[in-house]
Amino acid sequence: MLRQTLRRVEQSAQCQILPLATKRSALTPHSLPTLKNKRTSIPRRSIASSSRVRAEPDDGLVSSIIPSRTRAEPLAVAANSFTRAISNKDVLLIRHVYPIFKESFLESGPGGRSIFSAPATPPSTSMFNWTRKTQFEPILPPKTLHEAISFLLRAGGHRNAALPSQDVKLAADMLLDMIILYKLEPPSTLIHSVVLALSKLDANEAVTWLRKLEEAQGSQGGNFDKHYATVIVGLGLVGDVEGMQSVLEAVRNHPRLSPSITLWTAYICALGSGRFRGPPVEMELAIQEMKRTDGFEPNLPIISELMFRYQASNDLDGSKRHVDTLRTLLHASESSTSLDPADISRAMSALIRHEVLTSGYDAGLLQALALRRAGLPLDSHVIRPLMDAPNLPLLNAESLQSLAETLDIELGGEIWSELLSRTARRDDGLPAALDLYDEMKRRDIFISKKGADRLIYALCGGSEPPTVESVEQALDVYYDLRDNYLKQISRRVSPKRLNPPDFGIFMSLLRSIIRTGGPSQETIDLVYMLLSDMKYFSIRLEPSFMESLLPKLFRVCTSQETALKLWNHIRDIDPVSLDESGYSAVLEEFSKLSFPNDPLPSLPSYLEIIKTMRENDIPVTSYIYNILFRRYATLAKEIIDESYSASSERAEELDQRRLRILDAVKKLHVNVRMDAMLVPTTSMMNGLMWAYSHLGAYQEAFTVWDELAYGRPGFDHASLSIALDVCGFAGDSGAADKVWRRARTMKPSKHHPPFVPNENNWTSLIECRARTGRYESAVSAFKEMLTAEDRATTPLPDLKCATVMLRFAGYANDTERISRLIQNHLPDIYQQLQEVEEQKLKPPDE
Repeated sequence: MLRQTLRRVEQSAQCQILPLATKRSALTPHSLPTLKNKRTSIPRRSIASSSRVRAEPDDGLVSSIIPSRTRAEPLAVAANSFTRAISNKDVLLIRHVYPIFKESFLESGPGGRSIFSAPATPPSTSMFNWTRKTQFEPILPPKTLHEAISFLLRAGGHRNAALPSQDVKLAADMLLDMIILYKLEPPSTLIHSVVLALSKLDANEAVTWLRKLEEAQGSQGGNFDKHYATVIVGLGLVGDVEGMQSVLEAVRNHPRLSPSITLWTAYICALGSGRFRGPPVEMELAIQEMKRTDGFEPNLPIISELMFRYQASNDLDGSKRHVDTLRTLLHASESSTSLDPADISRAMSALIRHEVLTSGYDAGLLQALALRRAGLPLDSHVIRPLMDAPNLPLLNAESLQSLAETLDIELGGEIWSELLSRTARRDDGLPAALDLYDEMKRRDIFISKKGADRLIYALCGGSEPPTVESVEQALDVYYDLRDNYLKQISRRVSPKRLNPPDFGIFMSLLRSIIRTGGPSQETIDLVYMLLSDMKYFSIRLEPSFMESLLPKLFRVCTSQETALKLWNHIRDIDPVSLDESGYSAVLEEFSKLSFPNDPLPSLPSYLEIIKTMRENDIPVTSYIYNILFRRYATLAKEIIDESYSASSERAEELDQRRLRILDAVKKLHVNVRMDAMLVPTTSMMNGLMWAYSHLGAYQEAFTVWDELAYGRPGFDHASLSIALDVCGFAGDSGAADKVWRRARTMKPSKHHPPFVPNENNWTSLIECRARTGRYESAVSAFKEMLTAEDRATTPLPDLKCATVMLRFAGYANDTERISRLIQNHLPDIYQQLQEVEEQKLKPPDE
């Protein structure tokens, strides 16, 4: 069974992602996708296929049919499936397939140990070579596991974005397997990423994992001091001071390690991060503790971070106390080869920023020139503190270039993007920002994602909807950013220097397109393209997307088919981000979709999404079905209300729509009955009965009441009111008596207290009896409410009940008697009714 599943995954994966284009001209012969294009085809300028649809279980989705425990399959099949899952960037498949691959590897014996080595002869185009014994000889590159771990730890461009704990733990286990099982040496950068992700989850878990890593690497392992420092950095990012202290204590109690200056630097600098507000008292105390317990003096990064923290809290006197120390350390760094150039650059920035904040721009510039004369290597980062000078006019391209020439430094793209970002942030800075961006393009300077984010937001943000022209400009900025990334990929730039678009850029673009374009094929084509690119860049969907943007995306669809296709794109971007609440939000929007030629919710599309929930192990509850039952009931009520004043032709059209809704409700009811995993709730059954009632399917509604009345799953006050309404509109007084008798005589049980009808139930009973021609019986029920001695079992009528009774009294010419009853027994309600009548009689101008 599993062998067939894995092979079907290989076959179904052929439709996943188009080859990546590396040049702008190679993307498409068509014009760029814009809001102005009058094409009906999907734009082809996207990186990934915008028509990708995830394979269904029948096509071999492992995630829906793999049993939790199964025998190991041939190693080659498992290896191929694992590689496919990674190449398709499918988190769910990686989760399911890797344990199978690992189990197959363990059971393969010594013959499987060469799975990560290259064959003696060049491999064929397939991943496997056939031997004479008709067995697979798997060829799995060593970088495969590296790619899988990196993908699991990717957070869509947001450094502090939350990662699913399941993925982090799987990545950590895979890295240990690389060392212990597959005898591979993971790069230190990969270990750093895993440790950082683990530390954000739990300090104890990160330390425990590091000890496992020590055991795995043995005497050959190194850099554990830096690994523990990484744990502290991760805990600092989430503001966990207690966790940071526990790591320090764990290292102090370690048999082979002790707190080093590297560890203390990470600890003290983490206390200076943006998570901790106010003066850096904790940093000063930590420095004193470091001196007292381990004898270390604060180094260049510590003093720099301390001064930045004082400056951020506007304590310039505190910053001044450390100026001389920082200058001494900076001059000592001239003869040191062990210091990181980034630490030196940050220290110079702290010193220049102090002068800028205390004495102004000119003093900061003089300090920078003094550092250059002292032989310190200035870089473009020292310009940032000069930009922060109070009351300094915003720099333009010429002034920025002149400043760089004065300092004898080469401007990097980050500084240009920083200036662009600052310019775009100003209220009136958009024209200047666009001019600066044009100058950057003229100089062939790549824009960073931070600069692009700010410029796109300036073009698309604001309370007023953006113009089509501004959206076009924003799209051009995005295309440039994306094409620059493609150039970086083609040049094999280091992953640390890659500059992909992030979640915020896509959110700004999608919002602006929705606000500007409206429902049209051009709009939905652009949305498809951006969603496809989000899939390529492994963007994780954040809650803000699901809560605010997702409903609006569905509103630009032009048909049920485009809505389902949009859903497939969203699901493919980040399947693991959708939990039960996320699916509920999606289904709520699907139930509200209405188009001129197809005004009703699509039941097949709805059931398709429910099937996806099951594939992803998301529980399908009664609430999920009830969303559509309630929507169908609302639509049916709207049809009834409209039909009262409709022409005969329109009435016939509305009745045909009613019959379509009834057919859909019946089919959905069948699905509920056949769903063995579903536990029906009273709320869902009420929604179903309510839908049948408004559709005029009274016999079906009675059937639902029978199930509720006899404990499947039991009725509540809403159930009783709906059932009485069904009896009233069906004209069945006998059924109404049975329903009421069942409610009044229901015996209490251990799980169900005695049922006591409330005011709404009595109101429904009075209305039902009056509607079925039993007016005096309705009056008797009203009198029973007025004169009952036991208020624990029979409530007094409320305003709604009195209003209903008066309405039917008017039909029976009995208003005077009922009004007298209300006046005598319910004087407060009578007064409210009088005020309502007086308000109705007032002239409109009053």
